[in-house]
Amino acid sequence: DTKPGFAPWSMTAVVAWPGRMSNDTLTQIANRGRFDAALRQEWRRCARDESPLSLVFCDIDYFKRFNDTYGHQAGDECLVRVAQAMDESLNRPADLVARYGGEEFIAMLVDTGVEGARMLAERMRQRVESLRIEHRASDVAPHLTVSLGVATVVPRPAVRPEDLVDLADRALYAAKAEGRLLYRAGRLDRM
Repeated sequence: DTKPGFAPWSMTAVVAWPGRMSNDTLTQIANRGRFDAALRQEWRRCARDESPLSLVFCDIDYFKRFNDTYGHQAGDECLVRVAQAMDESLNRPADLVARYGGEEFIAMLVDTGVEGARMLAERMRQRVESLRIEHRASDVAPHLTVSLGVATVVPRPAVRPEDLVDLADRALYAAKAEGRLLYRAGRLDRM
């Protein structure tokens, strides 16, 4: 009584491996849904403990040009390598790197103040640059680079997790506006 093309065991496979659904299928790092859930959980914990929570938003510079120049398969390979480089930049198990969408990644750094987040953003930037992935269509370097936005807050009732994401996103776009290949930190007093 099964429908054509439907294997009755396929639903069992999904239930048996729930972790697979929380990873991005291409890069194998956390996906957006897993990031959102982890952010909510760590937000509550950091609010209770009055400890800082930082985000590092990352965007591959001129990625559309990369895809146009080298093709989408090369673009996918590039995304995998950047994801690995960012993930390898983390030191603590509670920290998380996720593919946020397209060529954007986000790192959540628990119990990390602004200086620690800045140091990690610079480590991520350098690690991606050290991959030396050719990018002849870039305006900033002959190889692939990233821009990053850093934001830190000690969660409190007047601030929502979405505000921290927005702050990191605005810092990222400030870095892009200032020439790319760098990071910028958002300021809480502007929220």
